[in-house]
Parts: sequence; structure tokens; C-alpha cells
Amino acid sequence: MKTIQLLLASACLAASTCASAGVIYNWNIASTSPEIRAVSGFIELSDNAVGPVSYHAPACNSTPCDFADPASPVLRLGMRFNNMFEGSIDLDVAAGTGYVIDDPVFDIAFTVEGDRLSHLNLYLNTFFVTLEIVEGQFAYYASDSTNCYFGCTGGSGAFLRDAAVQVPEPGSLGLLALAGLALARVRRRVRGA
Repeated sequence: MKTIQLLLASACLAASTCASAGVIYNWNIASTSPEIRAVSGFIELSDNAVGPVSYHAPACNSTPCDFADPASPVLRLGMRFNNMFEGSIDLDVAAGTGYVIDDPVFDIAFTVEGDRLSHLNLYLNTFFVTLEIVEGQFAYYASDSTNCYFGCTGGSGAFLRDAAVQVPEPGSLGLLALAGLALARVRRRVRGA
């Protein structure tokens, strides 16, 4: 019985260390423009993305591009402009989805400062959508839909950490599993005595 309990505890610890916990930052708009009237979005970073971050997506030679880059500090990026689903961005770098063309461009650089991402520079081209943000300002956004078909500019904002999302650390999950096993064993001993 001890062998089974040890194997179960080891499996719980192994599974918990493999789990990935991301940190979510939501877009908070600071200013709008006549062309870009509303923006919502989020960016999910790996929990080890600290300090200055600079990332360039590796090349992909298939259409649609389906590479996965689990080493990326950016796990997911989603943005919607002018409250329209058309022309929205839904990029999952860890899973490799969201690109439509081979060799898309995804360059991002920022600094993690407390609860915000500062000095944000982003250039993204997925074939359907092109987005350029320079120091938190929308330099250019265009989509192949009716949403900014000829390109839109103006407006600014920043990604701020989502305080409502509390993601437990993977190690904590393993410790909780071990504590549960220990409590079950103590309870069984007390019941048997």
C-alpha cells in the first residue's frame, strides 16, 4: 500500500511541475481616435516572463502556419477593435494557432513593470490582420474585413495585470495533493485504532 501511495504522490508532483501557469494582462485603453473607437484585449505571458522581454516568432513554412513555440514568453494574444469580431486577433503562440499565412510576422518587446507592461512595441501580420503598436500608441491597424479595411491609426493604452485571475503555482498543486494523501492516511490510521 505504501508503494502505491508513493507512486501516486510522485505522479501528482510530476504532473504539477509540467503544468503551465500564465499571467494575464488586460488592455486598458487610454485614448481613442475617430478610426479606432474601442479596443479590448489581453496578453497572457508565461509565469517566468519578467523584466525586459523581446520575442520574434520563428519562421513557419506551411499555410496556415501551425508551428507551436512553447518556449515563447508570450502564450496568447487576443484583441478586438471597434467592438467588431471581424478583424479580431486570436493568436495562441504556445499551441501555434492564429496565423493564416506561412512566414507570418510577430515581433513584440516590452518591459514588465509591476502590474503593467510598459514600452510596448508590437508588429503583427497574420495575412488577415496587420497591427503595429509603438510605445503603446496604435501606429497602424488594418484588417481584410470592413473593420479598418484601408487602415486605422490613433488611440493608445496599456496592458495591466488582471488582479481577478489567481492562477495557483504548479508546485502548490503538488503540495496540496500530498497534503490530501497525508490527511487520508492519518484518517485511516485513526479509524483503524
